Amino acid sequence: MATMFLIYLILAPVSFFAPLRSAHSAMLLYQKGLIMNISEEFDRVFSQLKSSQTNNADQNEPFLKRIRQLEEERELVYRFPVWPFDTASLRKFFGLAFSPLIPVVTSLLIDLISRFF
Repeated sequence: MATMFLIYLILAPVSFFAPLRSAHSAMLLYQKGLIMNISEEFDRVFSQLKSSQTNNADQNEPFLKRIRQLEEERELVYRFPVWPFDTASLRKFFGLAFSPLIPVVTSLLIDLISRFF
């Protein structure tokens, strides 16, 4: 009985997370790709700003505006979730996964209490 309990405790999370690992990898790869694209664009715009070598704020404003936009985009991309679930769905999963164990644990506790009283 204890070995089945242990096997269930190991297999339930593994069977849940194993298929999600490929989704996590794809989401992480996509996020890194977006960040690389933003970085390349930032480098390009910054080098254009640097090469313009002008003190005129009106001529530099489009470059500075684009740099600010790229910084906002980078912040948004960093906040993208890289797991295909959130904490609420994770709590639901573990609640459902461990609910079949409630009768087993309850019976073990009742047996333990009945031995002492």
